[in-house]
Amino acid sequence: ELLDRYYCDWAIAQNWFKKYHPRIEVHLLVRDLVEHSLPKAGLTIALHPEVTRGGNWFPIMGSVLRSGDGGLCVFATFYDDEMRTVLNMANMYKSDSSTVQAVENPYYTRCPPTEEPSTSERMRHLIFVR
Repeated sequence: ELLDRYYCDWAIAQNWFKKYHPRIEVHLLVRDLVEHSLPKAGLTIALHPEVTRGGNWFPIMGSVLRSGDGGLCVFATFYDDEMRTVLNMANMYKSDSSTVQAVENPYYTRCPPTEEPSTSERMRHLIFVR
């Protein structure tokens, strides 16, 4: 399976975290979110969900938002169209008591633009669902 190569890396990272931050419980998982829902979580971080490229993103986003209901889900996107799509999906799947907020990453508001435009401004948009 494609995901098998990540199991060892995530297990090493989880053990490192347990050793150096024992008061914080961290579970790092490799999971096909179309097939298996995420467990309940107080904090979920989703980096660069490629929701504009097709695929099974609707059930994946639903799984992420259901698992984080009552906690905080943070989505970080690269592009404007990804951010708008994640916002639409978050508003579709969030619980009635949740709020959705999008902000520009403060890093990009503090740094002056470069002369050469970047092909990708990593994590430019942050979407919070709480």
